[in-house]
Amino acid sequence: MLGIPQFVRVICVRFSMLWVNSNINSFGLVVSATNSIGNKLNKFLEVFVQGVDQASGAMIGQNLGARKLDRAKKTVWITLRCTLVIAAVLIACVNLFPTQLFRIFTTDQEVIQYGITYLRILSVAILMGALIGPFNSMISGSGFPTLSLVIGLLDGVVCRIGLSYIYANVLGLGANGYFWANATCRILPCLVSITYYASGKWKTRKLLSER
Repeated sequence: MLGIPQFVRVICVRFSMLWVNSNINSFGLVVSATNSIGNKLNKFLEVFVQGVDQASGAMIGQNLGARKLDRAKKTVWITLRCTLVIAAVLIACVNLFPTQLFRIFTTDQEVIQYGITYLRILSVAILMGALIGPFNSMISGSGFPTLSLVIGLLDGVVCRIGLSYIYANVLGLGANGYFWANATCRILPCLVSITYYASGKWKTRKLLSER
């Protein structure tokens, strides 16, 4: 039951990323190379926060199954503190050492210089990932695949593609518009996740094992 919504969510996110990358590539070699290297760095940096989030989801599920609601709630806040600390370190690294990070992959000075702009924008994405992860853990831990799917659609289709068009074409930001869209596409899903947590509905929701 959890697998199908998660599969659809991943497909939507991957499709939107392919769409964004294809549009970014149309801006030329320097932009395309910067985006390619930036994506590699982003995937590596996400591993730290995602690892904490996955562990948190399992712990929350166990606590909810044992009806230890206070522990489940505490797990979310401890996870949030951990992810924010990790995010602060990562943001400091990408802003203090942007040229060194890009030099790992290229010696092209144009790409390295543009990479500084890319990594500054990426700082927003790192922060958003740290904020949304702990609250998403509550959604997965409480067994709410439908909401998880909705968040995936918001993230992958509505926000990433919609914001890309607005930033790049309406606001005239060009390639940077696509970078900003990737960085801010989680704002609405983050608000949805926080709202679900704040509503307390996870306290009375039946777990999948109870249905």
